[in-house]
Amino acid sequence: MNVNQIFAALLKWWWLILGATILAAASSYMAVSNQPAVYNARTVLMLGRTFENPNPSGTELNLGQQLAATYADIANMRVVREQTKEALGLDSLPGYRARPLPNSQLIEIVVTDTSPRRAQAVANELANQLIQRSPTAPQPEEQEREAFVNQQLSSLQENIEETEDQLSAARLALESAFSAREIERGEREIVVLEEKLRTLQGNYAALLANTSSGAINTLSVIEPATLPERPVSSGSMMTVIAAAAIGFVMASGTAILLDALDDTVRGTAEVRAVTDLPVLPGIPEIPDAEDPDRLVVRDEPLSPVAETFRGLHAALQTAAGENELHTLLVTSSRPHEGKSMIAANLALAMAQGGYRVLLVDADLRRPTQHKLFDVPNADGILDLLEPTLSGAGPEEVQARVQELVRPLAEEGLFLLTTGAWQEVRSGILNFRSARVILDAVTPEFDCVVIDSSPLLAVSDATVLAAQVDHVVLVAAAGSIRQRDLSEGIQRLKQAAPNILGVVLNRLDSSKHSYYNYYANYLVPEEEEGSDGVNRTNIFATNPLRDWWLRRSDGKGAFSENQ
Repeated sequence: MNVNQIFAALLKWWWLILGATILAAASSYMAVSNQPAVYNARTVLMLGRTFENPNPSGTELNLGQQLAATYADIANMRVVREQTKEALGLDSLPGYRARPLPNSQLIEIVVTDTSPRRAQAVANELANQLIQRSPTAPQPEEQEREAFVNQQLSSLQENIEETEDQLSAARLALESAFSAREIERGEREIVVLEEKLRTLQGNYAALLANTSSGAINTLSVIEPATLPERPVSSGSMMTVIAAAAIGFVMASGTAILLDALDDTVRGTAEVRAVTDLPVLPGIPEIPDAEDPDRLVVRDEPLSPVAETFRGLHAALQTAAGENELHTLLVTSSRPHEGKSMIAANLALAMAQGGYRVLLVDADLRRPTQHKLFDVPNADGILDLLEPTLSGAGPEEVQARVQELVRPLAEEGLFLLTTGAWQEVRSGILNFRSARVILDAVTPEFDCVVIDSSPLLAVSDATVLAAQVDHVVLVAAAGSIRQRDLSEGIQRLKQAAPNILGVVLNRLDSSKHSYYNYYANYLVPEEEEGSDGVNRTNIFATNPLRDWWLRRSDGKGAFSENQ
């Protein structure tokens, strides 16, 4: 599908798209409106004490970040959740998220709950459970060892400070010594003190490494969870907008899919998709009419619909070229496509154009023309078919035609109905009988328009199509499917190579500006001259309209003396 087809599909199914969008938005709004307010409690832990070190190394920072990710994974484990529930006496935990903050040694725990106090308690207890699983958690034996190490550190610190004082005093004494003996003794004393100081400092560093001071794998809470006072934004408006967008997209996709799967013929593009036959001027749907199948050329000769039939006549004459429209068959693929109405109005348009026209109703099983023209149907073409089967020739049939052809009120128009309906014998309309009847009626008329049965219903149309000069196929826009139209055209092509084209019936006039232009063209515009008299604008007059008014009684019907 191209862009224009997609846009047309969206316009066609606009009600579905709008309804789905509104339904999705309304459902989402009702859902989020009934949800209780939720609160977030946040706890932040820090891994290690690297920031207390004025010169931390890159290794310490990278190791701290890796450990933070590990502890975040531990916080999401089932064992941590179970012990948190047990510690707080809860049957279930609210939803929470534990994650390491990017490029840092921080761990964030966020708890979401409808109860602010419960959210705070769970956040703090989760942090406590993590600390319990780290070396930071105090154990009894470790506490005793920590106290002993701290005591030793204090003693070493005092010895270090005392040794440093002695070393300073020895250096001052060395500076004031004069004899070689005093200088030698002072130097030996300084060496001994320096060695002692290094030993004490080494012991101090070794003991300090066994304490938590400066350790990387330790956890501490730097921001405990506080009691949340306001509920977090639920994003209800964004949820509604997202739901509406999803509904719109899904409905649009459904509309495009339905349109792609729909093979209904709606216009010229669909006809050209299944056949290379010319598309003749279409007939719009008759507006504001209780009976859409009516003689609009007779009843409303100045209407845009009537003008389309005259335009169709002109197009048929052009398509026929050098071959005159002596015998013309009007048929359709399926029933109820308006072929009988088009055949009747086309015959009227030809007769009003000065032709002597015979309209033949050859739809033997469902005759229509006698109803359209409101005439009896006692005798007709069925009375001609029986003699042809018995071997009657054109002369005998022609004599019978003079009795059966009925002149109508419209000048130059005659009608041959089907005759009284009866059980139509199989094969009563065959190639021979059709040829004999056509040879009998054609010399008397300028044009013979034949209304036949549908192609896909019975075989009468294909029999007649092989005997006439030209064929027109009627397709009801908006109801016939492309496969039915294609099958009807294939059957018609097998019988008749002289198909003038396809006429689309019941077109939407709002989508064809020609009808609106013509309707405006027929309405004269009044102008007031300088003398105050209204005169018709010569640019708005219609010569065709004036000609009709001169020939008719002013209402579109021919006068008796015409």
